[in-house]
Amino acid sequence: PQRARQIDHQRGQRATRIYWRDSQHYKEPGLEHMAHGGQILTTLETWNIASSFSESLLGGPQALDLGGHVLQKGAKSYDGVISKQIVQLVPCELAYDYFDARRQLDGQQGGERCDESGCDNDFLQERTGRQFPPVKTLRQVSASFHDAPYLNNEVTIAFLSTCEVENHYDDAETRLTALSRFVAHLLHTFSGGYQCKSSMLAFSSCEEGIRFGLRLMDALQQCEDKLLEGAPVAPCFLRYGCMHGPYDTMGANPMTGRADYFGRVVNRAARIASAAELGTVCVGVVASEELVLDDPTGIRTVPMGTKRLKGLQEDMSLYLCTQEL
Repeated sequence: PQRARQIDHQRGQRATRIYWRDSQHYKEPGLEHMAHGGQILTTLETWNIASSFSESLLGGPQALDLGGHVLQKGAKSYDGVISKQIVQLVPCELAYDYFDARRQLDGQQGGERCDESGCDNDFLQERTGRQFPPVKTLRQVSASFHDAPYLNNEVTIAFLSTCEVENHYDDAETRLTALSRFVAHLLHTFSGGYQCKSSMLAFSSCEEGIRFGLRLMDALQQCEDKLLEGAPVAPCFLRYGCMHGPYDTMGANPMTGRADYFGRVVNRAARIASAAELGTVCVGVVASEELVLDDPTGIRTVPMGTKRLKGLQEDMSLYLCTQEL
């Protein structure tokens, strides 16, 4: 019979359990029912603890974010569900280089075997490294590494600048954690977008990045106005900036398993966010280029001038983004 491995954390100790699919010794569904033969799955909470000694005791496995999944749900609608962020672990010697495979796919096939639904699985299997089919889940509730944008080696990176939050709130750390969850929940209801880190997001197009920023600011303001406890963070203490462009490399963060991007577009987007006015959404382009939105419906952009931002070697043209009435 097939077997699957589940890493569980109990009483501060690490344990590896092997479950047999035809076993009668367990009654409640868990990670073992999601896994394929030879696949190692764990929850993000467990991996956050285990990752601190992953190099010394686990040999530095490749961690891959598989998104949030419903593990258990009650028989009736009001019973609620149990959902967890799932991480896949692969021994380092069997790690799969997704960036290299996708790059060669684009180069050898002219992108014909890669589209918005993903890459040709037959080609990907030709690359070295271990892969698995999608996990067998009751329902996926948040995006995974495989959902992060990568087509044509371009991405829109957005940052939330939270410097003012630490200056204004005494419980800034708690509020920033709540803000990260708020962003994750809003992304789930939004068509597109991926949360690389708590304050770093990735989108397929510039329009997506702008629309999400406007929606985020609006949702936070509504919470601030309508809820007694207010929003996790009032939007007037946040800055949102984004930029579209090519990235140099993209892969799984070794600590979180989430998609991470490297290249000038990341640094530029971070500087644009820092230069935005408090409570606003800003997009930037290199001064020698023009801002072109393929689908500007509902978006109004106002030029804010050209600036040389800290740490950048070229001038950037900044645009304030608002909802078009």
